[in-house]
Amino acid sequence: MRFAAVMWTVLTVLAGVGIFVVKYQVQALEGELEAKQREVARDRETIRVLEAEWAYLNDPGRLRRLSEQHLGFVAPSPKTVTTIDRLPLRTEITPVADAPAAAMPEEAVTPVADMAQGKADRFSLARIKRFLEPVWDGPAFLRVSRPANEVAE
Repeated sequence: MRFAAVMWTVLTVLAGVGIFVVKYQVQALEGELEAKQREVARDRETIRVLEAEWAYLNDPGRLRRLSEQHLGFVAPSPKTVTTIDRLPLRTEITPVADAPAAAMPEEAVTPVADMAQGKADRFSLARIKRFLEPVWDGPAFLRVSRPANEVAE
């Protein structure tokens, strides 16, 4: 009988200590949860402000005004729009003053030189397009990737 009473007393004390420890762990976790909820609310507010700023910065009227003011761009008119057939062929290549020699690959020079000599019939429209396209397409996150099965012209 005495052994059973001691055993129950020890089990009761251990259960009380266990509940005490669990209570403080739960309180600590609730504090962390409240801190995370405040952080999420702060981040949502920041996102809302950034979206509003993005909408302002990408306003077409504002961009048009800034491009006219700082870059000299104007709205296209019928006089400035043409087809590739009406563009004059370049007869000589004018190198850029500060560009390194590797900036213009040899394959980009060949079509212009051959066209100047009257050998333009060897080149396809796709090669001319590739020659006229810019080398850099912008940041990677803005590029549109082509499916692997699509063939570029």
